[in-house]
Amino acid sequence: MKYGAIFKSLRTEKKLSQQELADYMQINRSTYARYETSQTQPDFDTLFKLATFYDVSIDYLLGYSDEKNTYANITPTQKTILDFFENSPSLSFDEGEAETLQKVLQDVETYYEFLKFKAQKNP
Repeated sequence: MKYGAIFKSLRTEKKLSQQELADYMQINRSTYARYETSQTQPDFDTLFKLATFYDVSIDYLLGYSDEKNTYANITPTQKTILDFFENSPSLSFDEGEAETLQKVLQDVETYYEFLKFKAQKNP
């Protein structure tokens, strides 16, 4: 599926008009309309804003992945840890490090479970 069709699908899922989304993105409606018809590609900043708004990966937006979210297969504990990393600029990972991040999240979760067990044994 072309990226324009994906943009349109996500927008209509949210029941937004092109104008409403363009206003949110602070761009002209005609610019956004050209994205939906795949006539123009958005710049990196716009892609990031759209991915954040729709809570999807940039790969999904561009049609390179069928999974909406890069981190769709993580546990709630891992999501909490990921949120912590995302809100701590000095600890953040970028999209290209998804595999490394997945391993780190698994390791941190294992360590967290160990600490919880240890705390229960030694109140």
